Amino acid sequence: MISSLLKRRAYSGGPHFDRLTSLCFDLESIDLELTIPASDFDMAESPRMLKLPFNNPGWFETHSKRRGVHDYVNLFTEMWGYFPAGLPRMFNLMGMGSNQRMGELSLGLHLNKLKGDRKLASGNPRSLGDYIKWEYEDHYESPKVGDGGKGKNYEVRLREDLLLAQRGESYRSQYEIALCTELEPIPHHFDLLDFGGNVWTCFRLDRGWTRSSKFYCIPLSDSYYLRLDIRLLFEVSDKNRRILEPDMLSAAEWLVQHVKITFPGKPSGPLALPH
Repeated sequence: MISSLLKRRAYSGGPHFDRLTSLCFDLESIDLELTIPASDFDMAESPRMLKLPFNNPGWFETHSKRRGVHDYVNLFTEMWGYFPAGLPRMFNLMGMGSNQRMGELSLGLHLNKLKGDRKLASGNPRSLGDYIKWEYEDHYESPKVGDGGKGKNYEVRLREDLLLAQRGESYRSQYEIALCTELEPIPHHFDLLDFGGNVWTCFRLDRGWTRSSKFYCIPLSDSYYLRLDIRLLFEVSDKNRRILEPDMLSAAEWLVQHVKITFPGKPSGPLALPH
């Protein structure tokens, strides 16, 4: 598969599979390893934590941050840009002085903590998916507005329902567009995928034609879980998605296949998550 990704393409950039780096993390004796191809992006990163004693009292709160729905500790982030090649690149450089991006593939690895005193149910493989769905709904559907978009969906529906009631059916098309474009997506379908003796909870969130995200989650304890994010971003042109998506999905599959997690007393094995 790597050889096919390295063939001549209608774009430049993306992951460089000829240059690989392995990263290892110690999560309270849970060993996590991932292999990452090189990127053309030069990202300024703070020193990376490789040993994460998340069960120590106060450690998570000291190192975590909030973004949208989640409180989390970022373990690793990488991005790969895709740019026009050949004549489109030449025209970009002549007309704009730069080579405009066509899309981006990104990987994020996060340590998440369950809210409040909520716990995952031991022996229930659906417990993590149930919690994630509750977490999204509790945040975006809340009648109480707060930081990170809390209550956003409730506000959008309240506003649009009022406008529809005031303006009648003549507003229906605008009403449907507003709900489609402004509501934050909520995950409803979860797949349980068993690899190497570990069960991963997987779900997908899309935002229109230009953004697609897939998430792979696994419990580390009854209060913490690991979340691997694979995000695909396409610039506005419909043509860009049709050109990039097949290779982006192949690259994303390769990335996930090269994540290994070993729990104490359990064997390890590469993940092979299909689309």
